[in-house]
Amino acid sequence: MEAARTNLRISFININVGIRNAHVVYQLEKNTWSRTQPVRK
Repeated sequence: MEAARTNLRISFININVGIRNAHVVYQLEKNTWSRTQPVRK
């Protein structure tokens, strides 16, 4: 029982880390694209 709970917690942390990494990568991509494609209004 205790091992199963620990595994669940570890997988939950991994999912959170994965989401955070994806968000950081997305922000970097957006910033890089904005820099290479200047928007002129």
